[in-house]
Amino acid sequence: MRSMPEPASADPRATRVGVHDDGPSITELVSDLRHETTELFRKEVQLARLEISGTMTRMLTGASSMAAGGIAAFAGLLFFLAAAAFGLDRVLHAPWLSTLIVGAVMVALAGALLAIGKSRLDHLTPKRTLESLRHDTELLQEHLPGGGS
Repeated sequence: MRSMPEPASADPRATRVGVHDDGPSITELVSDLRHETTELFRKEVQLARLEISGTMTRMLTGASSMAAGGIAAFAGLLFFLAAAAFGLDRVLHAPWLSTLIVGAVMVALAGALLAIGKSRLDHLTPKRTLESLRHDTELLQEHLPGGGS
């Protein structure tokens, strides 16, 4: 006598009525969530590092320009003081006028260097990181139970 062949599916869940295997299990979903959250956090930290590195470079460049502007301003002040001394010494003769012109040019240069340095120190906020974190927070709120209402 021959025995009856076994059903093609050896999965015990397949023989139960009403059980459907439509997707990943809860354990797989939680594992995927943990993995993706870890990966997202790692990438956010990497983005923050890149932005902070760029910010530090701009800060150093801006500070250098401001230091150069400060030195130029000090030199200009010295020329103005020399011009005042020549002016008092020579009362309306030409040597003090040339010294005054040199001092004015140095102060103009100092103003330009200080303006360049200040412009490089503006906008130091890591905008892309903050925007990305805000977007991630919105996504989490939409997909967590009770968060999307």
